[in-house]
Amino acid sequence: MPSNRINKGSQPTDGGNLLFSDSEKIAFIEQEPLAEKYIRPFLGSEEFINNIKRWCLWLENSILRFKTMPKSSRKVKSCQKMRLASAKNHSKMG
Repeated sequence: MPSNRINKGSQPTDGGNLLFSDSEKIAFIEQEPLAEKYIRPFLGSEEFINNIKRWCLWLENSILRFKTMPKSSRKVKSCQKMRLASAKNHSKMG
């Protein structure tokens, strides 16, 4: 029976634009309180193994709302710019 090969696990392709440490999250929310409800816990293997708390600005079904949040909008645009500049086609999608 053939097995599927795993090439890559769950990994953000955001150029670091959408992830926050605890202190970065607190500072970001202080500057843009409306973004708080769009920040969710992020747990990858590094965070799990090393007990690191990280957070992600979550875009699902909320991209239009960021137009009223300039800091969030800049982060989304920076992520988009990084992905479009990537040589990898799968980074440009999504």
